[in-house]
Amino acid sequence: MWEIYLNKALTDFGCSVDYSKSVPDFFVTAPGNYQFNIEAVISDQPAGEKQWYPCSYQDFKDRGALKLVGAKPSTSL
Repeated sequence: MWEIYLNKALTDFGCSVDYSKSVPDFFVTAPGNYQFNIEAVISDQPAGEKQWYPCSYQDFKDRGALKLVGAKPSTSL
């Protein structure tokens, strides 16, 4: 769902997306011929782990940052 939202937002902003590459998720050309890449990841708790309710705002930020740091970028295009 997140990738569908990003795709719609990018096209609404006048960007074009090159889908010929398997990674990253989005190879984008923005107006003015500016190019950038987006790898769409979410910050969610791993499957099977105990639910962390309630949590503080700081706990939420810490867990989210750790999840995103663990995302493995691809080195080949």
